[in-house]
Amino acid sequence: MTTETNYRDFPRLTMNGDLLLVAHNAANSKADTDGDRPVLSAYHLPSLRQGSDDPPNWQYYSSDLNDAPRVFLVSHRGNTSGLSFVTDIRGDVTLRVAAFVPASEPHLAPAPIFASHDLGSAAPWPGPFMVFRSNTLHMAGQVQVAARVANQQPPRLSIRALRIPFATASPTTIMIDHGAVNDLIFGKNAPTDAAGDLVTYEVSDTAVNKHSDAIYVFGRTGIVTAQLLFPEVRYSVWAHSESKPRRSALLRAGDYQPQWFYDPPDPTSGPDPRRDGEDIHHARVPQDRLRDGGRRSGRRRDLLDHPRIRGQRRRLTRRSVLDRGRGARQRDVALSNSPERLSKTPLVRRSSA
Repeated sequence: MTTETNYRDFPRLTMNGDLLLVAHNAANSKADTDGDRPVLSAYHLPSLRQGSDDPPNWQYYSSDLNDAPRVFLVSHRGNTSGLSFVTDIRGDVTLRVAAFVPASEPHLAPAPIFASHDLGSAAPWPGPFMVFRSNTLHMAGQVQVAARVANQQPPRLSIRALRIPFATASPTTIMIDHGAVNDLIFGKNAPTDAAGDLVTYEVSDTAVNKHSDAIYVFGRTGIVTAQLLFPEVRYSVWAHSESKPRRSALLRAGDYQPQWFYDPPDPTSGPDPRRDGEDIHHARVPQDRLRDGGRRSGRRRDLLDHPRIRGQRRRLTRRSVLDRGRGARQRDVALSNSPERLSKTPLVRRSSA
């Protein structure tokens, strides 16, 4: 047993320019009771690559970022006007954004600049990263659409996708274009589902190409369905010229059925380590696929083959998309140990959801 209150957990890493950014959660709802604590550290990446024992670095404390208990990192693509962005999500309707330029002195934190936007409901916790590209912040998370029923059903979730354009993004000022923010929730049922089927959509990730077309990859599994619905990996594309994401398509289907437990499972259970390297990077979007840029030779890379989305497909293929509500006693059942648990044939099927 421990009564420690100064824990640090959920470390997150990203790079932007010459910076390696490291974020983590702080204890309590804001700064620690025993003093102000850092929530973001920045390291000079070239010095780290050269093996420096004391690379130039600096930190933001909670008080530097308006008492943020944590910050979420952003993947930066293209021109960012020299800025690095982070977001501060606290469970209220306000999405807070901070940005900063590279430090002017090796160990001196630059002064952050701030912007915020009030959403229609509490801001969702994002997937692993958000993406800033072409002066727009793209993010996706999950939102609860049906509450947990104690000892009967886990909560049901849908995907919430946001496009947050900036009217101004300069080294001295950032300003959100509030009238152009898009905030959409998708993922409830597919036309092929039976009436009354209950499913959940979770664990989303995002990639954005140079045309500002976004792809969202997520897991879907059945909670109560007329026919078995194995956990599956799906994707949905939101083209830059379209007002909402397209209906999703199947990227990879599983072949096991999860069970719902409301007591802790056998502590020896867990994913089969023999399948830890399972990858489906050969999967491709069907005919109407969007592509990420192009080279003069005519060879193009599919948006689905973006390295971050490849990683998300691996994560979602290896894990069951089960209940992860805080405080609930529900636990995931172990995945089957059978080496045939997952199909070895990459699949992409045209399907709606």
